[in-house]
Amino acid sequence: MGLRGVTKVLAVMLLCGLFPGGPGAPPIAGPPAPSAADARVATAGATLPVSGGTRRFADVPRSHQFYRPITWMYAEGLSTGIKSAAGVRYAPKDGVSREAMAVFLYRMEGATYRGPARSPFVDVRPGDKFYDEIAWMYAEGLSTGIKQASGKPKYAPKATVSREAMAAFIYRLEGARAGVPAVSPFADLRRGDPFYREIAWMYAEGLSTGIKQKSGKPKYAPKARVSREAMAAFLYRLAGEPAVIDSGSLTIAGTPAVGETVTAQTDGWQPEGVLFTYQWFLDGASIAGAIGRSLVLDASAEGKRVQVRVRASVPGAVAVSMTSPPSLVAPKQLDPTPGTRPTISGTAQVGKTVTVRLGSWAVPPSVSWLIDGKTVGTGASLVLAPEHGGKTLAVRATAQAPGYVATTLQSSPVTVALGKITGTKPKIVGSIRAAETVSVDAGAWSVQPKTYWVPNLQKALDTGGSLDPDDEDFVGNLYRPSSTFTLWDEGTTITVIAVADAPGYGRLVMVSDTYTVLGLDTAAVEKEIHRLVNEYRVSQGLQAMVWDDRLALGARTWVQQLNATETFTHSTTEWRKQYASTTWGTGENIGRFCGSGSSTVASAANGAVKRWIASSDHLRNITTSSWDTTGVGVDVRTFRDGLMCVTSSQIFENRP
Repeated sequence: MGLRGVTKVLAVMLLCGLFPGGPGAPPIAGPPAPSAADARVATAGATLPVSGGTRRFADVPRSHQFYRPITWMYAEGLSTGIKSAAGVRYAPKDGVSREAMAVFLYRMEGATYRGPARSPFVDVRPGDKFYDEIAWMYAEGLSTGIKQASGKPKYAPKATVSREAMAAFIYRLEGARAGVPAVSPFADLRRGDPFYREIAWMYAEGLSTGIKQKSGKPKYAPKARVSREAMAAFLYRLAGEPAVIDSGSLTIAGTPAVGETVTAQTDGWQPEGVLFTYQWFLDGASIAGAIGRSLVLDASAEGKRVQVRVRASVPGAVAVSMTSPPSLVAPKQLDPTPGTRPTISGTAQVGKTVTVRLGSWAVPPSVSWLIDGKTVGTGASLVLAPEHGGKTLAVRATAQAPGYVATTLQSSPVTVALGKITGTKPKIVGSIRAAETVSVDAGAWSVQPKTYWVPNLQKALDTGGSLDPDDEDFVGNLYRPSSTFTLWDEGTTITVIAVADAPGYGRLVMVSDTYTVLGLDTAAVEKEIHRLVNEYRVSQGLQAMVWDDRLALGARTWVQQLNATETFTHSTTEWRKQYASTTWGTGENIGRFCGSGSSTVASAANGAVKRWIASSDHLRNITTSSWDTTGVGVDVRTFRDGLMCVTSSQIFENRP
């Protein structure tokens, strides 16, 4: 958009009432400098009002997302806000109406159109407020209204303007000729949607960056209304995002007494590089030639009140003026009481205690501790709190005695280091096998950490993942922090990351060892099946069966053959005799469970035993009282159809 469009946008926003105020509203420049007449009538004891600084809306704090664009609107005089008991408000969440947008476009074009005797819209009549502007929208083809089932369309003048309509209005008014991008810049906008071209153009021109999402593309919310805060942002971008002066404090430093030098002290002004000019006053009258940052108070200043006015400027920004509070100029006093500059002793770090070394003073001084220039404590020591981390620390000593100029000396500043969180490398507790649930042992930490489970950590890092929790690609974002995790399939890896944060402390990130997930522990399944079967036998008044390694080898060999051939059948009595110690007789139970994922030891064993108990033939083997010896074999394998199958066999034997 060219300068012509920007100028019209700014002008019409005032004219059409989208923002309070109107053309000709004065920029913020603080109170005017006193004229010669003002100086002549100034009387002893008079002062200038303490005033000026950046005008801010009561409902738009510095933390507001659109603080700078909205404050710029106020600074430029484009909005004077809405008066209320709490101060001047901006109402950033309020919407822009369709009639206001019509006026905006009408005046932006400098139109002189007068509406016809018959309105093109059923809800707008000749003589209504903004009738000419709304009729012009129709005549120019910028709005055809809202179709009705019969009769004329509606315009809905009081309805708020949607974001898609706003995009279309600005696009048409600017006469833009944008192409249609193949890929939408927004997640909720697809090629072929209404106003796709216009909204994509808004993105391409940098007028809208959309609404950020946790992942993926931003949203545009085309059906949402245009809020006053969003409109301020659009105008600010159209204007080229000019600088905005954000005023800080203005005080007079030094002792206001005859023969002393006082200095204008400006703190906390933004942006960096603000240029200041100065004018000093006595009893409300400007002092000729007193335009430097400092002023030497001569005898003529005695008994008067000294003030300074600063004017802050930055290229492209509206200048901001501020007048300091007055200070009464005292008669010349004796020399200051002698003293030495204080120093800070101790480690300047959050959680530590620092003390002051005063040196030699003729009069014992009072001590003030300063963080970023603001007093946070008094006395010989200060405990550095979390909110002090990263800020500037200094100590100030002030000695006062009757008849003497107060002596104030300040230490060299130091930066308060962030506190240190202590912790140990986390450990993974439990069986590192597929489908098993493991827990984390974080160890000893001075601040309780959050723990993040990361399967296949190296793969995630190789594809752009990060170990920095502030990075949107932080590998821990796959899952919410948890103390437990159910392991993935065999061959994957698992790592746990512990992250501890606390205000005023540096973050500590510790990464556990990485483990490769093993498959199902078939030996453990075998033992669990043996235990469960014996548990059932005992519950039925039968004796528990003794484990035999040769029977277990036979059972294991058989299920391995079944899985290798993807068959399922009992072994023969003759085959089992290879592993039996006697020929008195043997029995066998077999079972198979297949699924798409891995099984735990408990689920595999419970599944096999429950199915056997539910089958009369298998239950007969389990409850045969003569069986006294047994062995169990388990094998797990992935079949050709992709299913993972666990096959189990239990061989029973009666020994004398």
